Amino acid sequence: MLTNTVAAKVVVGLMVIVCLGYYNYHHAYSNLYNYRSDTSTALPADSVLSKADVSHDTTAYTKFPNNVVEDFHSTKADTVRSNSGKLLDLARRIYYKYKFDTSPKWMDKYTLKKNLLRYSAGPKKGEPIPAISNLGFYDFDPRMTWSVYLHHFLSTATDDYEDDGEQVQFSWYDWTDFHEVNNMLAASVSSLPCNFVLESAFDREYIEMIEEENGEPLFSYDRKKYSQASWYKMERKKADFHRRNKISDYCEPFNIGKHFGVNSSTLAGVDLTQDVFSRMQPPFYIKKPWDNLRPEVFQLQARIYMWSTLQPPLSITILDGMNNSFQIPINQTSRLNLAQNGMLQNFVNNRTEEKIEQMKKAKWQQDPNDIDVEFDHIELFEKFVNDDRIQKYKVKIPGTNKHALQHDEFIELKEEDFDFDVKSKISELEELEREGMATKQDSMYLDSLKFSLNTPAVLQPKYFAEARGVLQYNGLGHHRDRRFFYGDNLIHDTHEYALRLNSMIRTFQKFAIANGLVSWLSHGTLYGYMYNGMTFPWDNDFDLQMPIRHLHLLAQYFNQSLVLEDPREGNGRYMIDVGSSLVTRSHGNGHGNIDARVIDIDTGMYIDLTGLSVSYSRISDKLKLQIGHMISDQNIIVEPKEEPVTDLESLKQIPLGLMTPLQLYNYSTAFKEQFSKAELRTLKENAEREIKDSKGNGWAPRKLNPAQRLEFNKLMKAYNCKNEHFSLLSELSPLRNTLFHSVPALIPNRYVDLLRHEYRVPAQYEFTVFQQNAFIPEFRSWLTYNAIRKYANIHHWYANLKSIIKSLPPNIVKQFLGLSLSDVKTMYANMVKSHDDDLLALQFASFDLTSYRVKELGILYSKLTPILKTKLLRELRRNVAPHISSPGKDAFMFNYERKLWKNVTESMDPTEVRIIEEWVMLDIYDNIVTRTDDLMNEKYYLFNISEPVKNIDRSIFAAINPQNTTSTVLDFNKIGTNFFTSKDKSWSLRSDNMLFRTDVNLVPGLFLVGATSQS
Repeated sequence: MLTNTVAAKVVVGLMVIVCLGYYNYHHAYSNLYNYRSDTSTALPADSVLSKADVSHDTTAYTKFPNNVVEDFHSTKADTVRSNSGKLLDLARRIYYKYKFDTSPKWMDKYTLKKNLLRYSAGPKKGEPIPAISNLGFYDFDPRMTWSVYLHHFLSTATDDYEDDGEQVQFSWYDWTDFHEVNNMLAASVSSLPCNFVLESAFDREYIEMIEEENGEPLFSYDRKKYSQASWYKMERKKADFHRRNKISDYCEPFNIGKHFGVNSSTLAGVDLTQDVFSRMQPPFYIKKPWDNLRPEVFQLQARIYMWSTLQPPLSITILDGMNNSFQIPINQTSRLNLAQNGMLQNFVNNRTEEKIEQMKKAKWQQDPNDIDVEFDHIELFEKFVNDDRIQKYKVKIPGTNKHALQHDEFIELKEEDFDFDVKSKISELEELEREGMATKQDSMYLDSLKFSLNTPAVLQPKYFAEARGVLQYNGLGHHRDRRFFYGDNLIHDTHEYALRLNSMIRTFQKFAIANGLVSWLSHGTLYGYMYNGMTFPWDNDFDLQMPIRHLHLLAQYFNQSLVLEDPREGNGRYMIDVGSSLVTRSHGNGHGNIDARVIDIDTGMYIDLTGLSVSYSRISDKLKLQIGHMISDQNIIVEPKEEPVTDLESLKQIPLGLMTPLQLYNYSTAFKEQFSKAELRTLKENAEREIKDSKGNGWAPRKLNPAQRLEFNKLMKAYNCKNEHFSLLSELSPLRNTLFHSVPALIPNRYVDLLRHEYRVPAQYEFTVFQQNAFIPEFRSWLTYNAIRKYANIHHWYANLKSIIKSLPPNIVKQFLGLSLSDVKTMYANMVKSHDDDLLALQFASFDLTSYRVKELGILYSKLTPILKTKLLRELRRNVAPHISSPGKDAFMFNYERKLWKNVTESMDPTEVRIIEEWVMLDIYDNIVTRTDDLMNEKYYLFNISEPVKNIDRSIFAAINPQNTTSTVLDFNKIGTNFFTSKDKSWSLRSDNMLFRTDVNLVPGLFLVGATSQS
């Protein structure tokens, strides 16, 4: 922290600095609505953006050294006039990086003495710590964790390809944020009782003691309400835990010997004192979570449960972009963190020795005790992926074709992808176990198959546990995994929520491609993609589907694996969790409808994965038209018959999970002792429902018996998930390669038809409203009603904002069905004037992605031939898509940089901070409106491929520009339909954009590759 004197000088200095350029800033700000295409009239005179930069990207802001934050603080300490310009420039660059730059580049360096060996919480926050052995806690930083693990892998790897290497030690403490727990550890409040994290609201006395000592709040969600006596009394009364449970069944004091198995043999070879073990341990041992609490209480309990109790993953899977993945098994018995297991100390010792050697060679004169060690995880990662000894950890899955997923436009699905021989797989895995060749994941997969095979769908237990019981959380607990629930304030921070969703889907898509696993967008996720290549902003998760064969590959190779995003691309960490009922493919009791999840361990947010397979489920009435044509065309006779009775001896040979409802009932009647009374009642009701549905009035295919239905569904190539959503193979295959959140993704061949089975899809691409949001084609994005009211100033409520409404009362629908380019610019300007940097950041970061989606639609719904459309979409994906960056920041980096910006500005006057921020926002505004102009005028840089295009089909040039077939430059700007028309130099949306009425036929045979072929 700066002293008061220095801080005062800095504030005065910054006020002088800003005032020097204030006239230019004020001139640009006051003329915001008078924007012209000549950007020099709008840019501040000393803007770091040049005209060239504005027309392409804000590259000038990104040209800063790796340690820009440290550079800022060192400059801030010197208030000499000569440094004033640099200080202002650095402040603007830091703000730009934090708010608008989605690149994964770090602004500072993480070192041993500057970061790790300093108290991160408590009354001593910021003070140095003598040594690793003196650590009592430390905050998670991926640079530290990555560096230590990568160093360990590289230093222990051998040249023996057959040697699988040791199982690496693991603690959840090293892989996610435990800052709130650290705040508890930092305080001297002794012997907190277990009920501290088991009551509906925190005990205010304990909270105040901890916060007073530490000098920071323990949590943020509704923190101020704890000071309201009536609210606090009411919330404390809600506790029903003590009436329903014994505390000892859920929680007990933590004992590192008992719970982590630390003893003299555990510590053998670890060069650390006993103190580091006694200090650095969870405050409690949470036996199982109890979530009927307020979110701020449950998130602390869940974090302690995660650290003290939750089993480690079976493996970590490290992504090398979309190219490969490496999988390393995890030791299941050790729970010690990096400071306790010796890995951190080994890293520091090795790096220190390397520095000393470098000093000797360079003949530097420096005290070895002054050496600081940098945790340069990117340097180590490059060594890791390129080390020949590491290649034995590379994941290779027989029967997959990741090359096709990476490069091809269409992926053909086959009938065998939707059928799975469980018994053969069990025999194969049992043979591996007999030979001692089975991995832990093989064994877990085998156990899961056996359990599912012998559990009827109607009796299957619920596998996934959401935080449904969390109180006063707007019902959103069911969108979070209970074990990893964290981020109580996320429901109030929609920007961070969106960033986390973005990071999660991007990482999973890269993971699937790197491993040759086929999945595609489905349900609401597919619906959101249809508009702008992104999810709906109100969605809380993602839905993806997989063919059953690939779902089983996911289960066998990756269940209980922690997937780590390539650190050069982001900091995502996601748990793959596959359910226990893969074999049964009918709805049953509905508890097993979700087959697998990809879970963000930072928050508990997740992606739902469901497998599609052939089954005896009743085919959906929604397919009646398509199925009717197929029955007629193929002269198929549909003749429902009663299900034949299976004799008892034959029933004994059928696994319970494969029995039909009537078979199950007959079996349970004969062997009642194997079932509870409740189960017998359920099985009887299930059989009665089957008989009733088979004899009811209705469509003949739905009255077939189970064996007939299975054969009929196979014949129709109709596949379903366990929630009985059906798709025909012809609707799914061939899958199309596209972009979703700026990474490659697959969508069904006839995705519009599939969505129309499920939703009321508007046929027209136009202003559309849904759930207090509206899609505005001119922005290519959804805005909330509140944002539209304000930034269009619909009711003229905001005196400082220009309104796009010409007369009152406004006709909103009419106005927004014909927005002009001037209206769009006015709304962008109002975002700046209202200081809505979150929305401006989203518009800025997603601009290229949403423009790409519109260009895809323009080609698809043009009058070009199907062959030419197919070829053009291929070249668009090959030559344009790779240049599109993420539509959102990495979530961890966003929070990290938010704290940095807060630290940078804490000694500055709020008015001056706002001016610096709005100065950057002005540059962003200029950038966006220039790009919007270029996009509307069909001269956008993204679509003009000025570099010679290699390996391109020359017929494309001949079709587009017959006069110049020798060209090597491909300009997509004028290719395809433009959905906007020009009138008096003003652009407006056309009224005939019937894009979502039906699917467009392409010619996939030009580039078709089977998904099941070998790499």
